[in-house]
Amino acid sequence: LIVGKPGAVKDGKVRLDITLSNTTFGQGNEGRTQLQTESTRTITTIRLGEILKLRWDKGSADRQAWAELSVEEVKP
Repeated sequence: LIVGKPGAVKDGKVRLDITLSNTTFGQGNEGRTQLQTESTRTITTIRLGEILKLRWDKGSADRQAWAELSVEEVKP
């Protein structure tokens, strides 16, 4: 799950508050389902059209997960 909250555009840049979350499930005690969520929050400033690459998970070097995001200004 990716949740992003953009700020106002100023000088071709925008401030982003981004949260990446990953939920997994497994078996707990007595056959109960166990959910585990790992979240990472990043607050950064990015230029419009620039690609931002964020590491999503703590996986080993060969099993890492990444999210690539870019921002565009949409005028009504």
